[in-house]
Amino acid sequence: MPDTQNLRALVDELRRRELTLAAAESLTGGMFALLVVDEPGSGEVFVGSAVTYSSAAKRRVLGVSDCPVISARCATEMARGAAQLYGADVGVGLTGVAGPARQEDQPVGTVFVAGRVGAGGEAREACEEHHFGGSPNDIREASVDAAVALVRALLATGDSVSEGDGASAGAAAPGPDRSSAMRDADVANGEAPS
Repeated sequence: MPDTQNLRALVDELRRRELTLAAAESLTGGMFALLVVDEPGSGEVFVGSAVTYSSAAKRRVLGVSDCPVISARCATEMARGAAQLYGADVGVGLTGVAGPARQEDQPVGTVFVAGRVGAGGEAREACEEHHFGGSPNDIREASVDAAVALVRALLATGDSVSEGDGASAGAAAPGPDRSSAMRDADVANGEAPS
């Protein structure tokens, strides 16, 4: 079951700051968008989500480079592409393997979630790798929860962020409940995580 309290807190924070949100989804197939729009006030902040399930759609719609689609680089480029496509202040990218079989030699449950807050060279980006268990739907729900938590962490690192100002650069530190490390500097520079 998704963490609706965390979703509500994200929507409320975006409303308070007058920021807009867009997503690019692969393994979640629109679940992120569905859960966000279920929250009161989401119409003030959520501008859209591109479900780019195929590699070709990721490249054509979002401008993702020719890289493995189950990777931090792809998730980060998806977050950038969503923000650009919709003209949003905050972008989210979700890619991974929900199952039932491995993909790109990655095991089921491997997920990358990325967030981008701000614009241009002053944008803050972060990406996390997770390894979730359970059914494909469990993995999708956990992915949405991870993306929401990541965006909230990015917003917390830039309290001066306001619509269109780009804010200061920096990376969010993972909280104690995070299951994986954030790969911000390498990903922001377009490098594959080590």
